Amino acid sequence: MYKLIYCDKEDGITADIEFTIPSDPSISEMCEYFDRFLKAAGYYPPENATLEYVVEEQHGRNYE
Repeated sequence: MYKLIYCDKEDGITADIEFTIPSDPSISEMCEYFDRFLKAAGYYPPENATLEYVVEEQHGRNYE
């Protein structure tokens, strides 16, 4: 299980957002959960943009 937690304390007001993600999600599922978490915290991607996992092969790194 994974937990994503956002806590904001501003002007005496506390906002807490907590997402619990099931164990062993696929990369696509993890991106979808993180996208939902960001939106719940007030961050919205540009119109027609999606969050995705990108394979980077520069500098000898490969994240597959």
